[in-house]
Amino acid sequence: MFCRTLPPGEHYFSSKKINYGDFISNNADLFYAIGGYQYWGKGHVIVKEIYHPSDNTKDPRCNYSLKFQFHFFDRYNWNINKPDSGVRLGGVIPVTDRFMGRFHQECLAREYNIKGVIEKEVTWDD
Repeated sequence: MFCRTLPPGEHYFSSKKINYGDFISNNADLFYAIGGYQYWGKGHVIVKEIYHPSDNTKDPRCNYSLKFQFHFFDRYNWNINKPDSGVRLGGVIPVTDRFMGRFHQECLAREYNIKGVIEKEVTWDD
């Protein structure tokens, strides 16, 4: 929708802010490991005016060629300072961040960064 607001030409764009979401997947392990994450996007679009011979109105139509990157980031860690944070395994058994954080404090677990980029190229006529 954003690309359709741009005039013909070459445009580069990036998110103005970082957004937050919850990891949704059919894989419960990924959900429990990642939970919430941060994301933002950036891209490059070329907008070209085109005319179709069958178009009697002669109004310009556009062709769009978009290269988009979806960036995401999360820190795999435990919020031991938030006593109420955590998850319920199977919706029943509570596992708090404080409980899991003790494994890290006892050198039985490690914190690390999870990051990635999903790239997509799309073209369409409007």
